[in-house]
Amino acid sequence: AGHERAIALTLLRAFELSLTTVSKRWDIHPEMELSQAPGAHEFRYAVYAHAGPWHRADVFAEAERLTLPLQPAQAGPHPGDLPKRHSFLAIEPAGLVLSALKQSEDGSALIVRLFNPTDKRIDGIVRCFTRIRSAELVSLEELPLRQLSPKGRTVPLRVERKKIVTLRLRLR
Repeated sequence: AGHERAIALTLLRAFELSLTTVSKRWDIHPEMELSQAPGAHEFRYAVYAHAGPWHRADVFAEAERLTLPLQPAQAGPHPGDLPKRHSFLAIEPAGLVLSALKQSEDGSALIVRLFNPTDKRIDGIVRCFTRIRSAELVSLEELPLRQLSPKGRTVPLRVERKKIVTLRLRLR
């Protein structure tokens, strides 16, 4: 293992806070004590060896398994009409990464935020557990940008490289 196979890992970056208000003059602010991040720190990391580029090796899924482990919950028997296996939301292909799922700020819809971390455009779909009545692309502030055309329980979408998209879905 030579120098070209070394791994450098930065666990903590701390620096003295200095600001410039006039060109070429920096003011140091030692009174900003917490800029050095004092105290005890705990870190958890993993090394995931893989062949080929990171986006083909499903590195995001591995990172999510580490940072967002599945947490089981148990419920007692109760009536219901859902099947034993049921997905609320599915996103295809795996290259699209879910970053937020929430109720819209006005309470009338579901917000689904995705991003494409790759260097190529991804054509994908979002599939819901029920029929999608309407779908639109919205800004991060949930302001309308463009109507989309849902097809039953799915909505096709195109996500350009390195882009974030936010969907507002009105269901049933």
